[in-house]
Amino acid sequence: MPAFFDKRTLAFALCVMAAGHAMATDGLVIRGGTCSADAFKKGAELAQDDTITNLSANCTSATNNKANFAAYTAGIAGPNFCVATMIAVQKNSGKVKLDPKPGNPLHCLVSGKASELAGVLTRR
Repeated sequence: MPAFFDKRTLAFALCVMAAGHAMATDGLVIRGGTCSADAFKKGAELAQDDTITNLSANCTSATNNKANFAAYTAGIAGPNFCVATMIAVQKNSGKVKLDPKPGNPLHCLVSGKASELAGVLTRR
């Protein structure tokens, strides 16, 4: 029987489940498309004060395993990716909530000030 998730993804999901909805602070946030405040506003719910909620992204528990980058971007339209560390997102008004989807356990939702998030979620 083929494995639905690789071991690393399963381990990440189990760690997140054990921690509740809190995300690890040493991972990555990855979003596909244009890396700008305007693009983020178009891809999320927007409040009058420039705060966005529910911006779709993928979140990982690792920042240094570049060999698995393709796995981290599963379900994200490419070829452009906006990438930041979880710590940088959180230091710039961002909040990240795990939102796993069928076939994409790394899916998460990002909220915060669009202009501040655009300063850290940059093209890779």
